[in-house]
Amino acid sequence: MVRLFNLLLVCGAQFLAEFPSTQAQGLTGQGSGVAGARFGQGSGSRGGLGRGCCCEEPEPEPETPVECNPQCPSAHSKIFQCKGRAFKQFCGIHVATPTLREFAVSSYQECFDSCVQDTDCHALDFADNHCWLKTQGVDPPPKVMPKNQDISIIFL
Repeated sequence: MVRLFNLLLVCGAQFLAEFPSTQAQGLTGQGSGVAGARFGQGSGSRGGLGRGCCCEEPEPEPETPVECNPQCPSAHSKIFQCKGRAFKQFCGIHVATPTLREFAVSSYQECFDSCVQDTDCHALDFADNHCWLKTQGVDPPPKVMPKNQDISIIFL
């Protein structure tokens, strides 16, 4: 059995030695055919294959919804994008972190805009037309509030 294997190995090596190296290079070069298509280099390559990659590229992540005023309770614990910043909204939950500043506002949107414009603001609380800008966010916020009108935002 070993002798047969050695004989096949020698014959195979002699057979391969008869091919010039330029022919072998054509299999891995820029041309069409199996090798070129496999590596996304030839005319037979499929769309979506990267150069030097034989695998499909992963599906892109679903886009974060662009919404500057998501409504509770349907927005609870969801991630949104607004004015260039991603944030996670919580309904009926208070961000129990240090307050940067607090003030009365006429709307949630006014509170949100104030936080977006302040680079030190990383979270906010809004309840009863009062706004608390926070120096840091915690995910998830630890303090549950008794009503769903309290809106908290954590910027990611």
